[in-house]
Amino acid sequence: MRAFFLCALIGLILFFSQHPAYAALREKGQTQPLISAWNPQHDDKNDNDILLPMPCGLRLALRPIAVPGGLVHDVPFMMGVRNIDADRAIYESSVEKHIAASFTVKDLPEAWQKKLGVTKPGAFSYYFLGKYEVSTLQWNVITQLVQPDGTFVAGRCPKQASEADTKPVVNVSWFEVQDFIKRYNAWLIREALSVLPSYKGTNAIGFLRLPTEEEWEFAARGGIKISKEDRDNNDSFLPPGGDFSEYAVFRSEKGRILTSPSPIGSRKPNPLLLYDTMGNAKEMVDGFFHATIADIALNNQQTIRLHGASGGLTGKGGSFRSDETGILPGYRDEMPLYLKSGEYRATDLGFRLALAGLTLPNSERLLSMQHIKSSSRGQTQIRQALPLKQVEKPKESPKQAGATAQNTQTAQKELKETQEKAIAINQNGDVLKELGRILEVTASKEVQGNLTQLKQMIVKREEARERQRITFLEDTVRSALYQAETIRSFAFRYIEVKKILDEEAGRMNAKSREEASEYLDTYYRVLLTAANQYKNHLRKIASAEQSLVDEIYSQLTAEYAGSGTLNRHMQENLRTFSSLLLFVRREGFEKLKSERICRDIIPKQHLSKMTHFKWASTSGICLRCLRWNAWVYVHCAHAGCFFFAVHF
Repeated sequence: MRAFFLCALIGLILFFSQHPAYAALREKGQTQPLISAWNPQHDDKNDNDILLPMPCGLRLALRPIAVPGGLVHDVPFMMGVRNIDADRAIYESSVEKHIAASFTVKDLPEAWQKKLGVTKPGAFSYYFLGKYEVSTLQWNVITQLVQPDGTFVAGRCPKQASEADTKPVVNVSWFEVQDFIKRYNAWLIREALSVLPSYKGTNAIGFLRLPTEEEWEFAARGGIKISKEDRDNNDSFLPPGGDFSEYAVFRSEKGRILTSPSPIGSRKPNPLLLYDTMGNAKEMVDGFFHATIADIALNNQQTIRLHGASGGLTGKGGSFRSDETGILPGYRDEMPLYLKSGEYRATDLGFRLALAGLTLPNSERLLSMQHIKSSSRGQTQIRQALPLKQVEKPKESPKQAGATAQNTQTAQKELKETQEKAIAINQNGDVLKELGRILEVTASKEVQGNLTQLKQMIVKREEARERQRITFLEDTVRSALYQAETIRSFAFRYIEVKKILDEEAGRMNAKSREEASEYLDTYYRVLLTAANQYKNHLRKIASAEQSLVDEIYSQLTAEYAGSGTLNRHMQENLRTFSSLLLFVRREGFEKLKSERICRDIIPKQHLSKMTHFKWASTSGICLRCLRWNAWVYVHCAHAGCFFFAVHF
């Protein structure tokens, strides 16, 4: 009997030890490694996090956020929430904003460059965003052990992290956050200056701050890891039917009411490997709240813009108290800086850090921002016109004044001759260069000022046109990729009809077989028409300079680098587009037939089933990788190789 009760007692102990409530109680007083408070989801095999040192051996984990277009061209994207209730429209109606970044690859430490693995340095600019919300342990180490001037105060560094240490710091005011950032920046300058980005020929360095709302939302939506189409037309990076509870700590309909945030990194990350951008702690951003309002443009179309009044703090991402709508990346909350009781704090309000720098840190960057590369239409480089420098005339001695008086008549005569002399304008020349020649022979300061303003207007107009041209080319390539998907789709329909025709041929009468054959003929004609449209897209891109095409290609390759059927198709479509573009540039459009386009786009296993395409097999060697290729008119099957084979 005693043995029976002993076994029963052991069984009860084992049972309750596995119960979640018991486990939580048991772990409440346990400690964890320090890394659980600054990078709990580190991956030793794929370590491309950017780590900034902190006192006591802690780190700040950052993720690189790549922005297409380099330094000159900022990228438009849609912010806000699309399907929003009428009473929330003034908070987060969908509005177009622009994003850019302040670092080029060469501004970054060499170790960071290796982690980025950049192959085309000019295609992207970068800023960096905290991988997690700032944890309580990180907050305590900076605020308790670092002086405002960055001096480290000798104290007891933590050896382990408690559960409270691993949660995002909350209940802190905006002013306290700014003090935290000041202390941390000062400590980095004193103790780890060499690890910060810097700009050639200057003392300027990268620095920590709160992210702007644009920086935060672009990254929270998935950045370039999400296609532009999906990023601008969906309210989150989750696929249709995705489970928010896998990615966010929030007040779900099925879940219990939460009373505090969870440890950082306790849910799945977004496509940029940023954790807790939805839920857990609401996050402060840099800049104050502006309402979104509707406006009527000159063309009588409605637009959405930000209202001119600046309000309180802007909170993003929602918290553990928010519902499913409140954790969307485009959702916005306005919060005060002060209450009657003093500085505003909330038990669900925290923050994450951004690392950024100067827009114009040196003359080299200034020149790159002032120039736009020559377009394919033969325009020379466009120079940003600066106001003419007014040189102050130095004071003259009496002797110099006398000499000047003697030469006044001669000088006035020469000036009159200069004013009256007309210059020959080169009708086919560069507009800005010819305008500069006119400025050189214009003596009147008033006219010089007017011409300078005119020059600036022309420069700005040309810059806008160049940005518009780049956007047009990018959209054209995207259209070609989706046109390729259309060709794939109709090829699949063709195969389905062909399959039915083959399987049911013995049971079909002559009329049914004829109708089925007509379907095949129709699909074939549609394929050729789609291929002709694809060819039109190629024609628009073929005239663009190769460097710009390479930048667009790199951008789209990064956007469609993910897994899934669509991304895989887009990667294949990009390779095909690149190879066909190379073909037409070498051989001309006359040799590019519609059937050839279809053959390159449609997967080989499908082509073999399509009787309308006369498929011939041959052999050849790729000019780039020297590998053997067994198909006519298809880019080399070797991954990453886009050159055509020479066939024998």
